Amino acid sequence: MRIELLYIGDCPHHAPARAALDEAIRIEQVVAEVSELEIKDESTASPSIRIDGNDIDPAASGTAGMYCRTYTESGLIKGVPSLEMIRQALRHAREVRCE
Repeated sequence: MRIELLYIGDCPHHAPARAALDEAIRIEQVVAEVSELEIKDESTASPSIRIDGNDIDPAASGTAGMYCRTYTESGLIKGVPSLEMIRQALRHAREVRCE
């Protein structure tokens, strides 16, 4: 499983997102290498967590920009994806690999 954490250098959500990702990996007992990629220009912008190339947020619109990413869960906008959102994405990626 390939996991990428894409972030903007000055975004305050980078460290909490990495902590949530690490916790989700631990709970789900996933063996994966996590690559952290700093986004430096508009052509590569898409701050997120991706698993095997797929955004963890199934509602992601595909828009990109040089901004801190937000996630909407239960009608609330948050700067860090929830532990449950990350865990669901990890479980989904594992299921897809087993098909």
